[in-house]
This record gives sequence, structure tokens and C-alpha cells, in this order.
Amino acid sequence: MSHVRSLLLGCTLLAGAIGHAAMAGDQVLYETAPDWVAAADIPASDLEPGKPLRYLSTQVRLEDGRSWEYREAAFALTSPEYLTALGTITAQWLPDKGDLRVHHVLLKRGDRMIDVMADGATFEVLRREQQLEQRMLDGQQTATLTVPGAEVGDELRIAYSITIRDQALGDHYEWGNLLLAEPMPLVRGIVRASWPADEAVQVRSFRYDGSLETERAGQDYELTIALPVDEPDEMPMDAPSRFQMPPMLQLTSFDDWQEISATLAPHFTTQGTLSGEAALQARVTAIRSAHDTPLARAAAALQLVQDEISYLHNGLNGGNYLPQSPAETWEKRFGDCKAKSLLLLAMLRDLGIEGQVALVRSQGGDAIPELLPMPSAFDHMIVRAIIDGETYWLDGTSAGSRLSNIANVPRFIWALPVTESGSALVAMEARPLSEPIQDLRITLDQSAGIALPALYDVEVRAAGPAATQLRLIADFEDGDTKDDALSGILQEILGSNQPYAQSIEYIEDTATAIVRGKGIMTSPWEADDGRRRLPIPYQPVAVFGFENDRARAEWRDLPIMINGPYYRRSIIEIILPQED
Repeated sequence: MSHVRSLLLGCTLLAGAIGHAAMAGDQVLYETAPDWVAAADIPASDLEPGKPLRYLSTQVRLEDGRSWEYREAAFALTSPEYLTALGTITAQWLPDKGDLRVHHVLLKRGDRMIDVMADGATFEVLRREQQLEQRMLDGQQTATLTVPGAEVGDELRIAYSITIRDQALGDHYEWGNLLLAEPMPLVRGIVRASWPADEAVQVRSFRYDGSLETERAGQDYELTIALPVDEPDEMPMDAPSRFQMPPMLQLTSFDDWQEISATLAPHFTTQGTLSGEAALQARVTAIRSAHDTPLARAAAALQLVQDEISYLHNGLNGGNYLPQSPAETWEKRFGDCKAKSLLLLAMLRDLGIEGQVALVRSQGGDAIPELLPMPSAFDHMIVRAIIDGETYWLDGTSAGSRLSNIANVPRFIWALPVTESGSALVAMEARPLSEPIQDLRITLDQSAGIALPALYDVEVRAAGPAATQLRLIADFEDGDTKDDALSGILQEILGSNQPYAQSIEYIEDTATAIVRGKGIMTSPWEADDGRRRLPIPYQPVAVFGFENDRARAEWRDLPIMINGPYYRRSIIEIILPQED
């Protein structure tokens, strides 16, 4: 029930945009619906009575760089559970980008229509940072109203709208909306978009096979899709992300990816950003003096940004796309992916290294070429550096990057470099990992007999981001907490065991964590018809699975998504009993 409520009442837009904050406000406005909204077609109460979601309308007006999204819904409060789940209205908006306008809150009780707002009810405005634990400030405000007087048997009807004008996108706009599909318990609904006929707008759907034909209505174009749409074909879980995404509709005023790149470029200039920053310039000078090659200097700059600038996403005042300056990032010693990337790029360019910031999608990056050119297709930013003719992808929000692993390619698949002249999408070609993410060495002393418990001596090395997670354990004070953590690591590798010595070491220069342990464990030899056999244990392949379901004929030609590149190494030594 909470899923239904959040899906229909939540105000999360697919657009993750930023723009000019004209006419924006932090107070709820109470107005009649705009005249471009199509009248609701709410079904009669006796039509499909088993579906509590009677009507849902999402309509958007795109014009002059602004999106105005209107939402209207009707819910049948047929039980105490539905009254509890749906009787509180919640809407969220970004006050630096636009307004929240409430148009009506009504209760239909039999033949009566009760205007809740006419009786003096108003929304309470809250500022709730729901991802603060992840160091994210999105600036959203929440308006909430527990509907007074609502009773079981009522039909709750609500309508509100949200405007967005994006600070970073100029006169451009983007908009996307999920297309609710069967078997969603919705009787009737629409998704409708309109825009002036003289404004060029691209339209595309994703995993929806219905018509996208637009109609001319006076000086506008209109597009309407009836809900719910047909349920999309089921896909195997190992198919790439683009096959797993839900049905959606996208609209954008951008012509192509190059236009997005060029539009954002003025916000990511580095010229003069280090001027007057004596402390930061001193660090850049020290990197230049300490390292002889551009690649080593790039690795040192990346390590500085990863280790000395903590992560904090600040989406306030256009911060979703607009970065804080390198000087501010250095002074505050925190920043999000944009701030870290811009600081790193400024340092690289001061070191004479060519590069650009680049937009990427942290999950489902394989879908990017199939989406419309929209900034909201991305949710992360890194740096693309060109060194000695080779491309390096540098993520300032990652950890454990060193010269030994700087060539590793993050699994984002596609990137959009931000350049003044505009860039096309660039494929992030995978490379073999330059070092193992885990290097395991085990000696099992079974000289007393293979059926008896074995003495073990184990050393496991982790490198890169995996090592930095173990660094937290290395920093623990010696005691039960540290011992329990180390015992858990050894048990994950060896299974049931009893350690009598264990330790952890973190080497800063190489970003390597080393866990060592000695103890006693059950023999890995298995009894088989009076004989003993050894399934070779602790091999990397034991934790690497390749299972795919292509039993259905329609699935046989679908590609398979494999997590990788993958590099683990194990060296196992077993000391056997000596023959007499």
C-alpha cells in the first residue's frame, strides 16, 4: 500500500535538472488549475470497484525553458487501511527552481462534494533532508496535509502542480514520466504533454509500443497516452539494464548530446580558478616536483581529491548541475562529484594535463544511447584525462586510486565530456584490471593427516576501493570489535575456523590492506566411498557465477550482462603427510 501511495502522490521527477530560479518560492500557492489542463475524466464509482486508484492524470506544459507539471488523482477510501495509507497528501518541490501550487482537495461523499480547502485546511511545509545520512542535501521542501474529515467510503480527489526552471540549462527543458502499466490497480489515467508549435521538442518512449502521434491544437502540439499501458514483456534478470527499465515517456528541447555538452560547459571552466589560492597552488607545485611523469602527477592529484576532500552533495541553489568553485571546495574541504571533478580538472590543467569533466550514469549506463539527449540521463560526474595519447577516467568520489590502478575504467559504460564546442557520447572501453582486487595466499598444514583438522596460515591483500573499506577496521582500537571484524573476514574466506592470531595492516602509499591470520580449521578433504577427495578450495572461480536463463525462445538473442572486469588471485599450498 505504501508503494502505491508513494508512486501516485510523490513528486519525484525523472528530471534531475537545475535552472534559472525566477518565480520560485518556498511557500505553497493556492490557485485554480491552469487553462491548458484537460478536464478530468474520473470513472463512476461502480466501474471496476476493486481498484482503489480511480484516476490519475499527469499533464505537463513545456514552454520558454520551463516545465509546468500538473497532477490530479482520485482515490477510493474503501477501507480503514486505505484511509490510513491515502488520507495524507504529500508533495515535494524545489523552491529554488519553481513553485508548488495546490488547486483542489475534495471529498466526494455520495452525491456531495466537500471542498476541504474551503473549510480552511492548509498544507504544512517541512524541510526534510531524507538522505542526510548519505551526506546529500537536495533542497527539497515537503508540503503535507492529513485530510480532515475523511471517512471510509469517501473518494479523495486532489490536484496540484509543480514548476521547474533550470538554472544551468538556459532556455532548454527536459521532462520524463513513468508510464504506469498493468497490473497496476488503476481504473483510468492519462499522461499528457503540450508545447508551442514553434518550439522544437523531441519525444521518445521507452518499453512502450503504443502510439506517440502528436496532434496540432491551435498554436500547440499535444500528446496523450492512456493509462495503464500494457505490461511490458518480462525480461531475464541477467539482461543489460536497458532491458529492465520500466515504461517511460521522455521529452526534451535538446537536439543532441553535443548541445547538452556545450550548454553545460560555461559552468565548468577552470580558467583562473586557482589564482590567489596559495595553499592549493603549493600542493600542485609539490606534486609537480615530486613526480616526473604526467601519469604519476595525475595519480597524485586524484589521490589528493579523494583523500582530502570529503563527499557532500549540496543541491541547494541550483547545485544539482552547478558546481561550487575549486576555491570553495578547497576551503570547505567537502564537495559532491561536480565539485571534486572541477577541482581535479583545475589541478590537472595546471599540471599541463589535458582533460574535461564528463557526465556518467552510475547505474544502467548501457541505456544512455537509447534515451533522448537529456541531462537527467546522468547522475554522476568524473574527469576524462588524456595522457600520452591514452584516456584515463578519474573519479574523485571513489577511493584508493594510485598509479598502479589509475588505468582501471569505472563501469559506467558511456560518458559525455563537457566541452565548449560540444561532445558526442564516448564509450568507456573496459580494460583488464591492472592488479588483483584480492590476492589470497593460504598454507594448510595437514602433515598430521588429511582427515584431521588443518593448521592454516592465511594472508589476503585487497587493493583500491576494497582496501579503503578495510582501512576502517585497521583504524579500530585493538579489542573485541576489531577481533570480531577480522574473524568475520577469515570466516568468509575459510569457513568455520578457530584463529589464534590475526592482524590487519593498511599501507597508505599503495592503498593496500593486508589481513593475516593463523589458526585451526576443519579439513577441506571430503569422504567419498572410503577415500578422501579434495575439491580445490578458495579459488576465485568459486565466487564467480555464470548462470543465465534463456529457456524462452524470445530471450535467446538477448545479451547477457556480466559484472567485470574481474581479477582475483589465489595461491594455495597444502602440506601433506610424509610417507614412511
